Amino acid sequence: MLAADHIRKINLIEVLAEEAEERCPPGRVVELPPEQEAMAWSEERIRSFFEGQLAKWDGGAESGDSGRQRHESPGADAANSEATQPVSGRYTSATPSPPAEAGISGGGDMAAGAGGGGHAAPSPPPPRSPAPPPPSPELFARWFPGLARSGTAIPHPRLRVLAFHSAGNAEDMYSSEGTGARRSPSPLLEWCRSVGAELLAVQLPGRATRAREPFITTAQGIAASLLPVVGHALGSGVPYVVLSHSFGCWAAFETLRAARAADLPMPAAWCLSAMPYPDLPHDQRPWRPQRGLRDVDFKDEMRGWDINEVVFSDGMWQVYEPLMRADCTVYDEYELKPDEQLAEATAAGAGGGPAHSGPQPRPGRPPVAPFEFPITAFWGATDRRVRAAFVRAATVLPLAAGRIRQEHVALWSRFTTGPFRLHRVDGNHLWPLNNPAAKAAWLAEVVAAFQAAALEGC
Repeated sequence: MLAADHIRKINLIEVLAEEAEERCPPGRVVELPPEQEAMAWSEERIRSFFEGQLAKWDGGAESGDSGRQRHESPGADAANSEATQPVSGRYTSATPSPPAEAGISGGGDMAAGAGGGGHAAPSPPPPRSPAPPPPSPELFARWFPGLARSGTAIPHPRLRVLAFHSAGNAEDMYSSEGTGARRSPSPLLEWCRSVGAELLAVQLPGRATRAREPFITTAQGIAASLLPVVGHALGSGVPYVVLSHSFGCWAAFETLRAARAADLPMPAAWCLSAMPYPDLPHDQRPWRPQRGLRDVDFKDEMRGWDINEVVFSDGMWQVYEPLMRADCTVYDEYELKPDEQLAEATAAGAGGGPAHSGPQPRPGRPPVAPFEFPITAFWGATDRRVRAAFVRAATVLPLAAGRIRQEHVALWSRFTTGPFRLHRVDGNHLWPLNNPAAKAAWLAEVVAAFQAAALEGC
């Protein structure tokens, strides 16, 4: 396995090569750095290598300015020099991008739509539909019971963090620092309190404070139930970011698709972890579906997800088995539906709402329009389940045919035209629950990504 800095450099070369190809004049070819030598270069030198080509093509005017902006941006180092360009002001609010930028193609291509000296000012974005009405306080508290405990509830937040827990767990994996010997400071909570960000950690039915409520066993069903509760907050004008772990990633993905179909603002950034891309075929998913598994086989399957052995003890398993089977059903039987089907379902279930008319999928993409906001993805170095699927497409290989191909980046990157970063975490699948050091390092990276995307320059 290559070192983390090599992973960053290879992903950086891929992103910059994609950007250069977008701006490459007809008849010219993007030159790539020497395969072995580039691994010894600094990230600054790698950027300079590509910027030199852009300067030649553009006459030195636009690329020189954009290069200085990239390196002098206050958020340029916020994400630990990860392998992509720093987030620009286009992502600092929840309002839609101007049309001139919305059409940018290619994951992470920021410079192609910037600059543009001498061009007419872009037309203002079309007005959005009114925000949904606020839910009752009782309903809101059911879905977000940890808000008060988190110490982030304030009258006028600068930002909101919408967080989705993993299978078999509850919202307190985000909203609580624990107590006594189990107390572990949370960089996320500390940051939220310091900058005035409100943490909205989703509590799904069937667990903890909602134990008597029926389970929701589809990601689309989670989105349909959650959106009427959180839609008012998403459409209030306060920017927001999204955080999700494991099966919560597919629930978050469907919630964001439903929000887009309902013409609600999109987040400034999304940090997801430990879950394969949502169009992974069923026969390639690295787990056994729970339906039909006997008790002993289901326990064995759950152990593969690094669940604490206490869960399988007498008295505990009787509580957790139905919860785990319900949550497993969400990702076992998940099917990615095209945008057209989602728009029809949203209109039928929510009284209408304009379908998304943004960038269309590139050849080879899944049948959904990509988002435009930055995505930061995390994978566990010792994850026994997701690592194979999540990293198979991101495995760092020697430069093939003289370049790093898009397929070698985790395929979540296909779901955004914005920047994409990939981070390795030194932990197993449940590092947020069983590895305080890994959790702290992960949340520090999450905070850096959110800070750069949503608050830098504000």
